[in-house]
Amino acid sequence: MSECSGLGAATTVASRHELSYHSRGNLRRPAIEVVNANQIGLLHGEVIGPGSLKEYLETFRRYRILQGGFIWEWANHGLKKVNADDGSEFYGYGGDFDEYPHDGTFVMDGTDCVSPITLLLLDGKLEITNVYDFVGLEHLDATFNVSKYSTSDVSNGCLIACGSLYIPVVAAGGTVSVPVPAFKSAEGAGEVWLTITFSLKESTNWADAGFETAWAQFQIANTPSTAAITAQPFLSTASITETPDFLIVTGPSYTFQFNKRIARISYWTFDGTDLLTPQSNLLTFWRAPIDNDNPVDKPSWQRYGLDHLLNRVRSVETSTTDGVLTIATVTDIAPPILGWKFVAEVTYILANPEVLKIKTNLTPKSHAPNMLPKDLPRIGWEFSIAKDVAADGEGVVSWFGKGPGESYPDKCDAARIGIFEMPIRDLDTIYEGPNKRTAILWEPGSDGLAVNASTEFGFKVSNKIAGLEAARHPYEVVPSEDWVLRVDYAQHGLGTQACGPGVLEPYRLKMSESGWEFEVGLKVI
Repeated sequence: MSECSGLGAATTVASRHELSYHSRGNLRRPAIEVVNANQIGLLHGEVIGPGSLKEYLETFRRYRILQGGFIWEWANHGLKKVNADDGSEFYGYGGDFDEYPHDGTFVMDGTDCVSPITLLLLDGKLEITNVYDFVGLEHLDATFNVSKYSTSDVSNGCLIACGSLYIPVVAAGGTVSVPVPAFKSAEGAGEVWLTITFSLKESTNWADAGFETAWAQFQIANTPSTAAITAQPFLSTASITETPDFLIVTGPSYTFQFNKRIARISYWTFDGTDLLTPQSNLLTFWRAPIDNDNPVDKPSWQRYGLDHLLNRVRSVETSTTDGVLTIATVTDIAPPILGWKFVAEVTYILANPEVLKIKTNLTPKSHAPNMLPKDLPRIGWEFSIAKDVAADGEGVVSWFGKGPGESYPDKCDAARIGIFEMPIRDLDTIYEGPNKRTAILWEPGSDGLAVNASTEFGFKVSNKIAGLEAARHPYEVVPSEDWVLRVDYAQHGLGTQACGPGVLEPYRLKMSESGWEFEVGLKVI
C-alpha cells in the first residue's frame, strides 16, 4: 500500500475524499484501509461510536477496488479497576495505573455493525441489494410490518399489517426488486412506517436462528394533524398579578409564575404537581466535548467563548388577547468580552393552563465581519424538571422517534423509528438523546409533561450534566438533586477527529447569519 499516500497509515483514518480520489484511476491494485474506525471519543468514561461510518461504507461500495477497512479495537482496551471509595468497578485507561508515558483514552474504543443487505424504496418497489461477496440470501428469512404512529400522542401507535416477504434468488453482489406488501390504509393523522427485517433461518456457530442481520425502514405516509390547540377563556377566572419583577397567573388548579428580571419561568404547577422548578428554562449552546471534539472543534468553540455565554435581558412585554397570555422577551446571549452575540427573541404563549408554547427567534450579531464562530456544539433549551415529575429518576420517559439507543446527526443508522419507553435514570446510558418527534415525562400516578417541537428534536434527561466535562470516569460524575431536560433544535456531529477526519460538512452545526426559528411545546398530561 506504499504506492498510495494516505491509505496505508496505521495511525490515522483516511478521509472519505482521499479514498475517493485514490480510487478514481490512482490505484493499481485493490486496497484495504488499515484503520477505518478507530478512536471514537469519550463522554464521562463511556464510548460514543464514530460519526459518518455510513459514508465510508458507501465509498467502499461505489469503488470496487476498495475492499473495505479494518475497525481497530472492535472493543475497548480499558482494564477493570475498583474505585477505592465505594467499591464500584470502572474501566481504567492511560494514566490510571501511575504509568508514564501513556496515551490517555486513545484505545477506549467501541463497536459498530455493517449490514450485509441494503434496501431502497423506489417507485413503489423495494430494491434489495446483496452486499455479501460470496453467498446469496437463501439462509435468511425476510419479514415486514407496517405501523402507524401519532405525532402528538406517544401512546397512540398501531400495527396495520405484518407478514413474510418473498425474496427471489439474489446472487452475491446482485440486486432484485419486489413489490411493497399490500395493506389497508389507516385513517386519521400520523406517520406510517414500513419496516423490513432479515434474520437467520437456522442457527450458526456465531448466532442462533432468528438473529437479525439486516433491517430498513421507510416512511410511506405522513398525514398532518389538523387539530389545533384552542384557547380557553381561563384568564377570565384567573388571578393575574404583575409587578416589576414577576408575572403570576393563578387559577383553581394551577399556578404559572414568570421572572421578568431574568426572563425565565419561575415555576409551573398543575393539579398539585410541580412541573418545573424556579429559573428552570435557559437557551444553551454547549455540550460536554468528546475526544473527537478535542483536537479542533473544542478549542475553536472555547476561543469564541461558547462555553461561557452570559444572558442580558433587554425587554419583557406581557399582553392578553382573546384569552391568550403572551410574554415577549428579548435577551442578548454573548461571551463576556468578545464582539459577537445571539439576539434571542423568545415568546411564551399560554393558550390554556395546560399548554405552554415557546417560540424562539435566534439571530447572531457581530461588530465586524468574521467575528462569528463557524459552527456550534448544539442549540437547545434546558428545563429543570420538578421532583414530582422526575421522581428521583424513577419517573418514566416515553417517546416517538428514533431509538431505543442514542443517536447523533452522523451516527443514527442503528436507531429505528418507533415508540419507546424507559425509566428516566436509564437515559444516562445513552448520552445525548435520540432525534424524535414527541416525548413525555411523568411519574406513574401523577401528572407529567409532554414535549413536542416544530421540527424533529433531540432530548436528554439527566441529573449528571453538571460536572460532566471535568470527570475522567463515570464514578466521578456526582449526581445533582436537579433533573434537567434538554430539548435540542440541532446538534453538531461526532466525526472521527481524535484519530482521523472531522465532522463531515452535512453534519456540522454551522453558524447561520440569518439565524434560526423554532418552537417548543410543553403540555400537561
